[in-house]
Amino acid sequence: MSGSHEKLPWLFWVQLVLVAIVAVLFFMLRPTGHGAEHTGDAAHDASAQALKPIGEVAVGSAAAGAGGGDARTGKEIVDKTCQSCHAHGVANAPKLDD
Repeated sequence: MSGSHEKLPWLFWVQLVLVAIVAVLFFMLRPTGHGAEHTGDAAHDASAQALKPIGEVAVGSAAAGAGGGDARTGKEIVDKTCQSCHAHGVANAPKLDD
């Protein structure tokens, strides 16, 4: 019984040194950066294209011209899009005159 306890501190230090060596090798050999310089220009361009925003927000006077149409009032929007369901209560939509 006493033989196993005598080796315990020595095995602990051996394991600690091995963990330290693995940690040093891990930090020395891992690539740095975000990978753009390692993947090449084609992959970088493809990822930039995939992450490009699909729309823009226009504020102020540019909003009417950027949307491709004239500025509309709230009543015009409701009459065109909302009225079809809310006029008759389709799919439990609350009626506007209630």
